[in-house]
Amino acid sequence: EWKNQYNKRSSVERCNSRLKKYLNLDNLRSKGIKKAKVHALLNCIALVAGTIALNIGVSASKAA
Repeated sequence: EWKNQYNKRSSVERCNSRLKKYLNLDNLRSKGIKKAKVHALLNCIALVAGTIALNIGVSASKAA
């Protein structure tokens, strides 16, 4: 069971790393918790959209 929990944590940490490194989540320039929350949510949407686009491209190339 601990391996399953560890794998989940590893996955979450990988997402956090991508958000910080590529989507500038670690360097907020706006003030206020509301603006920071909006910034974080938009970055999460961008990360998910990029992942979906990548997966669609991979599955399309496999089908061809």
